[in-house]
Amino acid sequence: MNDIKKFLMFDFMLTPWIIRVLYAILQFALIVISLLSMIFRDYYTLGFDFKSSLALLVGGTIVLRVFFEVLMVQFKVAENTSEIKDVLKKKE
Repeated sequence: MNDIKKFLMFDFMLTPWIIRVLYAILQFALIVISLLSMIFRDYYTLGFDFKSSLALLVGGTIVLRVFFEVLMVQFKVAENTSEIKDVLKKKE
C-alpha cells in the first residue's frame, strides 16, 4: 500500500525508467543501422559509406549518451534534494 501511495503522491518517479528504456531502444537501433549500413553498403546504404557509418556509430553513441545523461541529471538532483529533506526532518 505504501508503494501505491508513493506513486500517487509523485514520490516515486516513473519517467527515469521510461528514459532508460528509450535510451536502450535508441542505442540498439543506432548500432543496428550503423552496422547494416557498413555491411550492406552496396545494397542498403542510407547514403552512408563505411567511414560515415563508423562516424555515426561512434559519434551517435556519444551524443545519445550525453543527451540522456542531461535528462537524467534533473531526476538525480530531485532525488538527492528529497533525501536531504528527509535527513533534515529526522534531525529536527
